[in-house]
Amino acid sequence: MVIVILQVKVTPQKRADAVSIIKSLIGPTEAKSDCHSCKLYSHIDNDDVLILIEQWQSQESLEDHICSGGFRKVLAVMDLASRQPEITFHKVSSTEGMELVERLLSEPETI
Repeated sequence: MVIVILQVKVTPQKRADAVSIIKSLIGPTEAKSDCHSCKLYSHIDNDDVLILIEQWQSQESLEDHICSGGFRKVLAVMDLASRQPEITFHKVSSTEGMELVERLLSEPETI
């Protein structure tokens, strides 16, 4: 799995445009079979910082997405940034859920 995290700070005047562009991307992106999710968030301390998180099944599916017309919308939002946007690509080799917490909490403590 590959997780994409985009953080972009926009001016209050450009925030509505940035949100509108990203919202138009979310549905078509999530409809792709290799996309696990595509979500938009705003920073809790600063509404002008938008955070887009995408989860892709594989590097290949991410690369197909980047080469698609839809990703140009991500680039358009990056162009609206009031400071250098940050985009990172995380390659995840394994994922665990609540079973990790349960396993760790059920193990006896060592002294």
